Amino acid sequence: MILPDHEIKKYLQEGKLVIEPLEDPDLQIQPAGVDLRLGNEFRTFKITGTPYIDTRNIKENYTEQHIIPDNQAFIIHPGEFVLGTILEYIKLPADIMGSVDGRS
Repeated sequence: MILPDHEIKKYLQEGKLVIEPLEDPDLQIQPAGVDLRLGNEFRTFKITGTPYIDTRNIKENYTEQHIIPDNQAFIIHPGEFVLGTILEYIKLPADIMGSVDGRS
């Protein structure tokens, strides 16, 4: 079940759900979710000849960190995979799960 906006607001008020900072609840809380803001830290994967990444024995750093100054664009080209941060801290109780969908 997807929580509707009135349930999200109720859970926030009760402290069952935490989203900090939630700067403009009227703007960020939507009918069936919460709009989160993209941060300015990104990770891109380096091009490498390694066929797979063994997470138990990482030999090199496979990513590059990018910190983008405020008001500067970060361009993601078609087919690129980028990891990004969000500005909000989110705490969910054990009986609620969240999902993240991209917007453009």
